Amino acid sequence: MPRNSSGIYTLPQSPFVAGTAILSSAVNSNFSDIASALTGSLATDGSATMTGPIKATDGAVGAPGITFSSATTCGFYYVGVNQIGYSAAGVLSLTFNANGTITFLKAVTFSASVSFTDATFPSAVTFSATATFNGKVVVASALNVSGTATFSGTTTFSGDVILSSGTPIATACRLALSGGNLVLSRYNGTSINIDGTNQSIPGAGVSLSASGVSASTFYYIYVYMNSGTMTLEYSTTAYTVNSTTGIPQKSGDSTRTLVGAAYTTAGSAWADADGTRYVLSYFNRRRRSSTTTFSANVNSQSSSTTVVEVNSSIRNGFISWSDEIVDITMDGSFFYVAGGSILVLGIGIDATNSFVKNSLIYSNAALYALETLRYEASGLTENSAHYATINHLSNSISTTIYGGATTLGAVSPTRGPGSSIVLTYMG
Repeated sequence: MPRNSSGIYTLPQSPFVAGTAILSSAVNSNFSDIASALTGSLATDGSATMTGPIKATDGAVGAPGITFSSATTCGFYYVGVNQIGYSAAGVLSLTFNANGTITFLKAVTFSASVSFTDATFPSAVTFSATATFNGKVVVASALNVSGTATFSGTTTFSGDVILSSGTPIATACRLALSGGNLVLSRYNGTSINIDGTNQSIPGAGVSLSASGVSASTFYYIYVYMNSGTMTLEYSTTAYTVNSTTGIPQKSGDSTRTLVGAAYTTAGSAWADADGTRYVLSYFNRRRRSSTTTFSANVNSQSSSTTVVEVNSSIRNGFISWSDEIVDITMDGSFFYVAGGSILVLGIGIDATNSFVKNSLIYSNAALYALETLRYEASGLTENSAHYATINHLSNSISTTIYGGATTLGAVSPTRGPGSSIVLTYMG
């Protein structure tokens, strides 16, 4: 007779009784039935093909229902309703879920092309650890990566892609000057990545005074964890950018993350005002500006055959990151006292005897004039202070370069703002 629904086999004939005749028909019936049962069994040598479903025991993560003689903790088992788990060395590594999704719980590498084509969320593929794709990747379904995702081949995403690293690289901060102290504050978030770990920035920010700094010195500003407390420090040691995370770190010390830079005044203080724009934020840079203007009229130096500075009071000091462009605008307003005046006026950077850009102005009569020059400075040295100024050359006829609001009498009723240097840049 066939096996029952539980797979239990029973002989078709009743057991033989001692002292009674054993009929050949009964023996043959048993052997025939046994032969049929054996034929319906799965041969261990693989010579037979299953004609029905394979029913395995549920198993467990440490003893999978489908396993191998040489690795009994490796295989598949029943996790829950309509969910199959794959166990490796007794650890759950992969699940096929009831809603049709697949969850990779360990690092996975695809060395050939792979496609995810089910575009109906939540039908998706989820990687809860590192995922490396070395071939072409086509994603039409939702792709969720909780670890690091590396794509070295062509990748096309037409579905939802969520890359949420196990340690997201947080840079939600900005450095600024407040009340004489440097303060690292939250900006568009609450955390900063320090040595590979996201650390929460206190709501009140982190403050750094100028105590102990040297005068007229450029410092990099780093943040680190000091026994669980977020702390800022100033240092003349430069930084390097971590090739994996992209986070700038103090050279030789990954526990310090760069958040900005500052230059101290001659009075050993932090400064960030017009003319002394000496504080930079590395993350979430904003547009900065600085304007300096002559407060009083200045006469050009007559018969100056070499380039000289008009007056040092116009100097506009600043620091900038080396990858930023500093836009410098010079507005000059002046009065020629007589015809024949020649004035060469221009912008100088870190120098009083040369121009980076200039113009030559000639007047054949006494008059009031305006001149505007603009120059974009790039590649400036990062770890030092700079200044922009107005330099000039002139002939023997003096020219008045104006500062402040001045009444010009018969020439003009009044004039506009005084000569100035305006800087704009990101920092």
